Amino acid sequence: MKMLKELVTAMRPKQWYKNLILFVGIVFSVNLLNFQMWLNVLAAFALFSLLSGSEYILNDILDFEQDRKHPTKSKRPIASGKLKKSHALFFALLMIIFAGGGVVFNK
Repeated sequence: MKMLKELVTAMRPKQWYKNLILFVGIVFSVNLLNFQMWLNVLAAFALFSLLSGSEYILNDILDFEQDRKHPTKSKRPIASGKLKKSHALFFALLMIIFAGGGVVFNK
């Protein structure tokens, strides 16, 4: 359970608000009542969030040594050692595969 918490923290969900830009398309296309379009945008939001979270994890793995020396970045799960790099890499790759599959099957 602790590893899951650290994994989610490493994915930086506080940054996912940027993916809300996807919802602007519904507003400007005047499809506010189109249920299928809402489902598509919600799926896209989830897939974008998985991919961006995976990118944050991969970045933290690549910058591991530099982040360990940084005053604030050293508190991140991977740099602090709370989340093993091997576990983080496995889940990042799994999320990338899952998101890729979601894109293919959502067509």
